[in-house]
Amino acid sequence: MMRVKQKRLLAVIFIFSIFLTGCFPGGKKTRTQSPNRVEMKPEFRRDAESHYKLGSVAGYNGRYELAENHLKRAVELDPSYVDAYNNLGLVYAAQNKFREAEVCFKRAINLNSLFDEGYYNLGILYMNQNRQEEGLENLLKTLEINPDHARALFDVGRITEAQGKLGDAIQNYLRLTELQPDNPVIFYRLGWAYFQRGLIEASFEAFTKSIELDPDNYEPYYKMGVVLQNAGRIDDSIKMYKKSLELFDKNFDAYMNLGDIYFYERMNFREAMFNYRKALEINPNSKAASQMFEETLNKMQTNDGGR
Repeated sequence: MMRVKQKRLLAVIFIFSIFLTGCFPGGKKTRTQSPNRVEMKPEFRRDAESHYKLGSVAGYNGRYELAENHLKRAVELDPSYVDAYNNLGLVYAAQNKFREAEVCFKRAINLNSLFDEGYYNLGILYMNQNRQEEGLENLLKTLEINPDHARALFDVGRITEAQGKLGDAIQNYLRLTELQPDNPVIFYRLGWAYFQRGLIEASFEAFTKSIELDPDNYEPYYKMGVVLQNAGRIDDSIKMYKKSLELFDKNFDAYMNLGDIYFYERMNFREAMFNYRKALEINPNSKAASQMFEETLNKMQTNDGGR
């Protein structure tokens, strides 16, 4: 038996801060007279760039209404201001004004047909509205314009992986490893895509690299345990599951897989009982853990206490 925990694709909560990208500079919050007004010198009041910068700083700091006011003023003063339309779209998206955001991103694209960030943000906006086909189309357009757009490569990789197009996903992840060779998350995703494709050795190497880059993350150890268990390397898989639990002792799936190994592979019912009990402590409502706990208890009684 094998239990593998997988994450939902594109489980977006903070659309503005996680996925959509723009030109919001960092820095300190702008001093304001009121929540929606910034004092400007007279010579800057009709300067589109000044409004753009103030609006972008406000957006970066979560002052969306203030940001909206200044970015709208920027495009009023300069209707060809691509970045201002893009950032105004971000501000609208952050406020769940999706129709207004769509209009802004499309306006930016119409002004500059090679504006990759506009296509990317429009694609993610569609994905978040469950307009999957339109979303993927725009993400692919992003990569057509800029093949090295890291976020688009990653998101297209995850989407195609979820669609079962593992070859496409692997191709995107491999390109990302060239662009970001020190990013452990990319190797983690690559390792799981390889595993799903049945490329066990390649999966092992990718997870090994992920662990090398981030040795304190429990997830690659857990997934490495799954890979090794599938490859029949039971002793090594046990070590990986236990290492993952040293780093995070609430991993239900790791305890269940260990329980299954000890129950089915080792027939060590005492160890199986320990792991199923730990799994039940984490999730008392798990029918699978409860069932296996009962089966193990019966085996122990049948075998006079187990080993």
